[in-house]
Amino acid sequence: MVSRETSGSAGGPPDLPPWLEPARASLTEYADILVGPGIERGLLGPREADKVWDRHIINCAVVAEPDLEVIGTGARIADIGSGAGLPGLVWALARPDVSVVLIESLLRRVTFLTECIAALELTDQVQWPVGQRPFFSPMAPSWPSRASRPKRRSPVIGRFSRNWV
Repeated sequence: MVSRETSGSAGGPPDLPPWLEPARASLTEYADILVGPGIERGLLGPREADKVWDRHIINCAVVAEPDLEVIGTGARIADIGSGAGLPGLVWALARPDVSVVLIESLLRRVTFLTECIAALELTDQVQWPVGQRPFFSPMAPSWPSRASRPKRRSPVIGRFSRNWV
């Protein structure tokens, strides 16, 4: 059973850098989804509500800053083990020029991600969540960029995703 120890609100965003300001409304909506349904469904812990901006949204967004050139203009990104959509959905919201594919194997997370994509109106920019198994084949797609916020050791993620790049 999922704990319900949250206030249900992510509060307002902190001061955002100028490049992220156009995404303020959509990032706030996503933060509210994370703190509400995300916590209720066990995708984030109940103690994460007060930290959702600093620990999750800003932490993911920082590498999407265009001037850093970590994520190139028009990049195609595979977010491996998307979970609650971090970092993939944050990148899609912060950078309308990139396209993201969310790769997640657990049905409850895929359901949550599908609902987020619809609610945040990202259907043209983010491909629907897909399970892991179809990507293990000689015909696996090539992803110029891939991301993961792993809860497993890096070598496990590396072995898991090596056929995709």
